Amino acid sequence: MPSKSFRSIVASLTLITLASPALASEVSAERKDKAVDLANQGVQFLQAENAQKSAELLWQAAALDPNQADIQYDLGLAFAQLKRYKEAWQCFQKAVILDPKLAKAWIQLAQAYAYCGDLKRAIATVEDNKKRFPHDTAALAINEEMGKKLARWKAGPTNAVIDSQSLETIRQEAAAAPSDKQKRSHYAWALTKAKDYKNALMQYKSLVAEEPSNADYLKGMMWCQTLAGDLEGLQASRQMYVDRFPKASDVSTIKDEIKYYADDFKRIRAQEAGKANESDKDYRVYGPERMPVKVCVPDIWRSKIVWSAGGTAAKDGPDYAKLVEQAFNTWGDASGGVLKFRFVPLPTDSDLSCDWTDDRSKLVHSFASGVTVGGTNSSGQRTSKIFLLIKPGDKTFDKNEFYTTALHEIGHSLGLGHSSSPSDVMYFASSSATDLSANDRSRMRALYCR
Repeated sequence: MPSKSFRSIVASLTLITLASPALASEVSAERKDKAVDLANQGVQFLQAENAQKSAELLWQAAALDPNQADIQYDLGLAFAQLKRYKEAWQCFQKAVILDPKLAKAWIQLAQAYAYCGDLKRAIATVEDNKKRFPHDTAALAINEEMGKKLARWKAGPTNAVIDSQSLETIRQEAAAAPSDKQKRSHYAWALTKAKDYKNALMQYKSLVAEEPSNADYLKGMMWCQTLAGDLEGLQASRQMYVDRFPKASDVSTIKDEIKYYADDFKRIRAQEAGKANESDKDYRVYGPERMPVKVCVPDIWRSKIVWSAGGTAAKDGPDYAKLVEQAFNTWGDASGGVLKFRFVPLPTDSDLSCDWTDDRSKLVHSFASGVTVGGTNSSGQRTSKIFLLIKPGDKTFDKNEFYTTALHEIGHSLGLGHSSSPSDVMYFASSSATDLSANDRSRMRALYCR
């Protein structure tokens, strides 16, 4: 499964990748002073409505001192103005971790969740804010308005993250200023959020043609194509990105994606058309004679990588093993109980094992957050080993992201290939799915319930 974050820090915002700087435990006084100076400059540019320059400066400030909640908050605002809502969400999330009493960051986090497509979590955050700040009248008033806004979105006819009235307003603004590419880009984004991918792609294609040097327009088009399941169009756009921006910090990742998905997309399309070769179809790895499948999920605290941050005891960190075991049981339930698992202590005794790594090179693909490697045992039977990426020292561990990655890789280990539906856990790219879809379950039952 492709990774949801990268870590490069670059001079131009068009080359800033998806994750904000990692949190650190200690920062020197000199770095703190420099960070404050850069942050102040960044806020000034933000107030002057120059979000791009603001983000560049605040990004540098956060890299120097990642432990300042206000810097993370201001960087989140800059990203939000640029409609880079995923990055904004990550910044606001770090801000509230660093300072749980920062009400304005919690409110912005709720909005960022909504813009990223997680309306359920956005509404839950607004409700929780009422309990977090019961005596902060100003914060509660803003939070109340946010709640009303989210309620309108939820009640929208398409249940999309953006309601039809807001979409029409954005359309009118873009139509009234056809030479304003920023407004047209905002309209393309809004169409994508409303799941009107056909018209969104028309807007993005026009912007890309008019301004070939703007990487953000091309990235927006790739994002839209990913959500739409436009496999062939996405590959073509990736190649265009490589050709136009050969020195971009993420170009090696894009090249890796092009190479990997060339065959994968052909297999997906052939399977959908019922024309797949036997080697390209989903396959049942474990027959009835191998039930229950013996699975080894190592205790994370006994592995070579121990999570710790700021002196926090290991036992207080994420329980990776529990999440992976939960993912196995979810697939077992999806099979109607036909798939059974028995957890064993040693990988040498298992049919299927998991391992943790913070070394992305072990994942084969630079864009991955997990990988499944097949093999055979001494009896010639198929086995699998799953590597899952963890991030020691990152206090912003995303439980849902790790869990869905585990579900995805376990699906591969049991014989499922990728799908072209963004609502599936087995979708070829990172999706909005937080649990198995009806299609995921149907494919697993087709393999094992026969």
